[in-house]
Amino acid sequence: MGVMLKCGAVFLHIPKTGGSWVEKALNAIGQTERLLYHRHADMTRVMNYAKLEPAPKRKGLARWLNYRGNSQPASMTTPFRFCFVRHPLQWYESWWRYMEGKMWKHFGREGVADDWHPNSPLNDLGDPDFNQFMRNVVRARPGYVTELYSRYADEGIDFIGRQENLVEDLIDVLRLLDVSFDEQIIRNLGPENVSHTPQERVQWDADLRELVTRLEYPALVRYGYVQDEVQSLVERPELRVRIAA
Repeated sequence: MGVMLKCGAVFLHIPKTGGSWVEKALNAIGQTERLLYHRHADMTRVMNYAKLEPAPKRKGLARWLNYRGNSQPASMTTPFRFCFVRHPLQWYESWWRYMEGKMWKHFGREGVADDWHPNSPLNDLGDPDFNQFMRNVVRARPGYVTELYSRYADEGIDFIGRQENLVEDLIDVLRLLDVSFDEQIIRNLGPENVSHTPQERVQWDADLRELVTRLEYPALVRYGYVQDEVQSLVERPELRVRIAA
């Protein structure tokens, strides 16, 4: 879940980026003050909870956000916030494997405040064939992971870690926050919320993988995932964008 730490910082949990493990680690070192009202609340929802959430879910959150009566977010103190991302193509693989185990249940309804979930745009796009799922996403929501990450890692974010370096990046942000914790507890924690659908079932069609790489290029660049294979896409003459003088 999204977590308010004892120091007042906020961990924003982007789905399928190692957030369940981060929550487990924060609990293990005694740094969890309270869970945020929604498992995957982005900062807009945290700061506007009084308008977006039913009263029972608001209880106690005002104390930590310096909420004053019925005033707007401008009167609130924005806390230090951090999140984690992962390679966009691996995010799709992880979400598909997870949803195969969940029988493609729906998560929330897009545009409905009291039934919100960040991944509701992917409802009804599922398929037992991974490549067909990806084709559905490309048709309905091209560049979806770039869009998803941007809701959390906006220009005001204080720290962005990577799922591929989860342990070290969590330790780094805790040191940055200058909180006391036992580093070894974090290093000794096992995996959390691992998908059971075999990775072997994910076999990208080459052309589809190239297309999705192009669509997710903004996220690949911003979060440091640009590799030789991605750079080669930019260098190919047929993919270059011509800019009119």
